[in-house]
Amino acid sequence: DENGQLVADDIVGQTRRTIENVRTCLAAAGCGLEDVLKVTAFLDDMGDMAAYNEVYKEYFTEPYPARSTVGVSLPGGLRVEIEAVARRPTPGPSRSPSTTVASTCLPGWWGATRRPIWRSSASSARAR
Repeated sequence: DENGQLVADDIVGQTRRTIENVRTCLAAAGCGLEDVLKVTAFLDDMGDMAAYNEVYKEYFTEPYPARSTVGVSLPGGLRVEIEAVARRPTPGPSRSPSTTVASTCLPGWWGATRRPIWRSSASSARAR
């Protein structure tokens, strides 16, 4: 949350919060989830993959962005970290791509910078 506290202990809650944080990062760069080209997810426990996928499908629809999922050791109760690469659409009806935006979000991080490309560390529930 905005105080740096873990928002949820389970993979479902942390995944939801992390994707919402990705959405916030993208919005700060003039993009939305529909502009995401690739997602890289880092899971603390690969046994959480099925639950992670269920939440992922609530936010992304076919054709899904390209995706990689990696099993890692995350600190402090974090269960998921998500990195997204998106295209920044050109203003106007065509919405053709003009700039690539990359963002890494954690469940507790909700701030965003306004630079075209950034990396922010804030996973499942802690602000940094």
